[in-house]
This record gives sequence, structure tokens and C-alpha cells, in this order.
Amino acid sequence: DDNESSHQGGDDESEDGGDMGNRGISARLKTYIKPRIPSTQEVLDRRARKNAQSRARASKLRGRIGIIEKKAPEERNEEERHIWAQYEARRRRKNDRSRERALEKKEEIDRILAKPEKKRTKIEKQFLETALSAKKRKNE
Repeated sequence: DDNESSHQGGDDESEDGGDMGNRGISARLKTYIKPRIPSTQEVLDRRARKNAQSRARASKLRGRIGIIEKKAPEERNEEERHIWAQYEARRRRKNDRSRERALEKKEEIDRILAKPEKKRTKIEKQFLETALSAKKRKNE
């Protein structure tokens, strides 16, 4: 992974002519483009195991939150109030960040579309194709 990140800087220089202002944009675009599939089965197995554990924890928490929600707020004990507050804060933060990301993505799309097609970098074209096809599928 270390080689990959140092290599990415070289890509930006060749695509953007070394313009420092575009490096952040290129790095940001890469977050929207799906990475390649991990090579080894060991990595896939480890990721599947971690995802399963995470889903089990989330399911357990959802069950606990469901029980807490059924109680009247004044009937909840200190621990339940703490769990509920933490859950709500996390949910709110996640929703806010999701909204923020959607706005960033929209700004990025508008910025690229404002550029003449010939001046768009390879990664911008790839990002635009991915984003617009997703938008198209959503509206079907």
C-alpha cells in the first residue's frame, strides 16, 4: 500500500502537469472510484470475518435500542440514557457527513462538467462516468 500511495503522486503530475492545486482534487476523486479487488483469499476471508462481527454487533445494538425506544424517556435508567444519546449522536453525525459528501460529490460533478471535455483528466472522466451512471440508475 505504501508504494501505491507514493505512486499516486506521480500520476497526478503527469495528468495535471504537476499543478499543486489539482492534487487534492485528484486524491478526492479517487475516494469515489472503487478500488481494485484484493488479491489474496486470506484478505477476503479476514474482511468477511470482520464484516460479520461488525454486523452482529450492529444487530445487537439495534435490538437494544429497540427495547430502549419502547420505554418512556423517564423510565430509562442512566446506562440506557447514555446508550440512547450515544446512538442518536452517532446517527446524526453519520447523516450530516453523508449529506456533506453528497454535496461535495455534486460540486465535483459540476466542476468537471464546466471543464471542456478535452481538458478533463482520466480520473475525472472515470469519476464522471461512475457518478452519472449511478444517478441514471437511481432515476430509473
